[in-house]
Amino acid sequence: MIDGSHDSKRLDIVLASLYPSVSRSRIQNWIITGAVSLDGLTAKSSTRVRFGQKLKINPPIISDNSEWEPEHISLNIIHEDSSILVLNKQSGLVVHPGAGNPNGTLLNGLIYYLPSLKKLPRAGIVHRLDRDTSGLLVIAKTIEAHKSLVDQLQQRKAKREYIAVSWGKLTKKLKIQKSLARNQFNRQKFSVSDARYAKESQTDAEPISYGNIENNPVSLIKCNLKSGRTHQIRVHLEYVNHPIIGDRTYKKGSPKFNTTIIQRQALHAINLSFIHPSSDQTVQFESLIPDDISRLINFAGLKW
Repeated sequence: MIDGSHDSKRLDIVLASLYPSVSRSRIQNWIITGAVSLDGLTAKSSTRVRFGQKLKINPPIISDNSEWEPEHISLNIIHEDSSILVLNKQSGLVVHPGAGNPNGTLLNGLIYYLPSLKKLPRAGIVHRLDRDTSGLLVIAKTIEAHKSLVDQLQQRKAKREYIAVSWGKLTKKLKIQKSLARNQFNRQKFSVSDARYAKESQTDAEPISYGNIENNPVSLIKCNLKSGRTHQIRVHLEYVNHPIIGDRTYKKGSPKFNTTIIQRQALHAINLSFIHPSSDQTVQFESLIPDDISRLINFAGLKW
C-alpha cells in the first residue's frame, strides 16, 4: 500500500526507496517486464503513484543472475514457511559466489532446492556468515520478506547471538565499539580503523565460563552483534586480546596450539530472532553447538 510519504512520486523512485538493496537496473527490469502493478494494472517508470494504491511486485528471474548454477548441496533447514526459511550453515561452506568461489556455495544450493529464489536479490540471502563460521541464517522467499528482513537488519531490530571460544580470560562484559575497514596492507583482512570511510561497528561480549588449554587460559564468550560487518566478531575479539581459537587470520596473541579437535575458528551463530515478515510476531531460533566446538569446550573444561 502506498503511504503518504510516497504520494505523487514516480514509481521507479518509490521502488528504489522501498527496496534499497535492489539495483536501479533491476527495478527498471521489473517495471519493463510488467512485474510491478498498481491497483492490479501495470505501470511505467514515470507513473506518479497515489496515496492508498495497492502496489504488487512479482519479480521475474533476472538475466544477470543467469550465471548462478543450481547445485545439489546438503542444507540443514530447521524452519520453512511461505515467506522464509531458516537454516543451520555448516562450517566450510561459502555463502555467496565470488572471486575464488564461483560455485559450490550456499546460494547454489538454495536455488537448486528452491529455483524461485533466483528471482530475488542474492537469492534471498539477507546476511552472511564467514566460510568457517557455522550457525543460523534466515533466507527470504519473497520480495516482501526480503525488504522486511533487510530493514530489520539495517535498523538493528534483528538479534544475532554467537558463541566463541577464545584465548585469555575475559573477566567482564565488554561493549566493543570500534569502526572497521579493510586492512590497507592485506585486502582480505579487516582492521579496527579511525578512517573516515571505516564503518561503525559494535559487538557486545559476555564471558560464560573459563577453562584452559595447555596451561593457557581460555574463555567461552557470548557475542551479540549490534552491527553486521564482515569478520566483525573475529576482529573485535582479537583487538581486545581474546582472539578466537583456530582463527588463522585474526590470531595476534594466540599461543601455539596444534590439535585435531578443531580445524577452523571456534565461532558459531547460535541464536537468531526477528519479526516474522508475514505474522509481525517475533520468532526465535536456536542451533545446537556443532560437534567440533563441543569437543573443544569439553577439552578446555568449559561449561555451557
